[in-house]
Amino acid sequence: MDGTVIEDTPKSDAGGRIIPLGKDGVAVLKAHRLAQKKDKLSWGGAWVDSGKMFAREDGSAFHPLDIRRVRAPVHRRRPPTDPAA
Repeated sequence: MDGTVIEDTPKSDAGGRIIPLGKDGVAVLKAHRLAQKKDKLSWGGAWVDSGKMFAREDGSAFHPLDIRRVRAPVHRRRPPTDPAA
C-alpha cells in the first residue's frame, strides 16, 4: 500500500449502498453545497473541480488519510452517550 487512492465501482452488488438521510440530513447537505458554490466563485480560476461533495476550500479532494486525521479528534471530543437515556 503506497497511499495511492483508487476510485472504482464496488466489487459486488453488496458493495453499493443507498443511505436514507431524512429531511435534516438533506438540508445540511444542501447548505454545504451552497457554501461550496460560494467558495468556487471566490476561488475563480484557481478552483479545483474535483467533483467531491467534501473537499478542501479550493475544491481539491482530500486524501482519505487526511479525513482520518480531521475526524479522529472530533470523534474523541464527542460526549459519551447516556445508556439510561
